[in-house]
Amino acid sequence: MTRMPMITGLALTVLLAGCSGTQKGPIQDPSIPAGDRKVALRAAIDQRFENPQAHYELAKIYRDEGLWDQAEYHFNVVTRIAPTHWPARAAMVRLLTDRKRPAEASQAIRTFVREAANPAELEQLVKAFRAEGLNDAALEALQSGRSRWPQSALIYKQLGMYYLGQKDARRAEEYLRQSFAMDHRQPEVAYELGKLGIVIEAPKPKTPPPPPSGSGSSSSSSQPDSATKPRVP
Repeated sequence: MTRMPMITGLALTVLLAGCSGTQKGPIQDPSIPAGDRKVALRAAIDQRFENPQAHYELAKIYRDEGLWDQAEYHFNVVTRIAPTHWPARAAMVRLLTDRKRPAEASQAIRTFVREAANPAELEQLVKAFRAEGLNDAALEALQSGRSRWPQSALIYKQLGMYYLGQKDARRAEEYLRQSFAMDHRQPEVAYELGKLGIVIEAPKPKTPPPPPSGSGSSSSSSQPDSATKPRVP
């Protein structure tokens, strides 16, 4: 008879509490045995199937155990029920890449990039790609984002951060400068430029021009001076 991992009711309650959202919780604690985490995650899914974080955490455990079919199933569930769970999408691309299915991985990248509705969402996807070590996918996403939102300071910032990670200081500086020029209210960009040895200053607010002379009195401009009126004969 197969022995199931044992877990107390209190521990199960604590573990399930970490499945309610995308924030980190006990289910991500590496000190908890994977077997106990799987029991808790399956219970969370049984209680509420549309629990994207539980599916995502369970898929990661299966991936680490080499159970790729089970991992792919749960990653796919997340992509269906949670359109903005970007870490699951990046993990799916990582899984397809590891399984030597490049055509499907490329198609998934294009699909997930199209699903980003704005630069902020694309930024989250890019960060998720980079967290999975998918640098080529991150760059493809950013290049697509630059075409879709050419005036987005956020896209240029992420391009700069990408090239910083690639140790390409010249390109990093180029994109960070462009980002700062578009929006100078970016202390992180200013900080990174400073680390590259570039001192920048935010543009000073423009001073409004002085009012034209003689415009202080509305009556003098709207009514002619009586001394200049022609005399009626």
